[in-house]
Amino acid sequence: MYHRTETRPVRVGNLTIGGNNQVIIQSMTTTKTANVKDTVAQIQFTFL
Repeated sequence: MYHRTETRPVRVGNLTIGGNNQVIIQSMTTTKTANVKDTVAQIQFTFL
């Protein structure tokens, strides 16, 4: 069985993440993380 690490709830705008709240969004990048410019661009495209 999977065990979630206990975290503190944090409000981000009108959402609460962490604590016992469900995972709201999960994503990953496909760039090499050493390529900071392209990685940041992917993150911004996903969330903005």
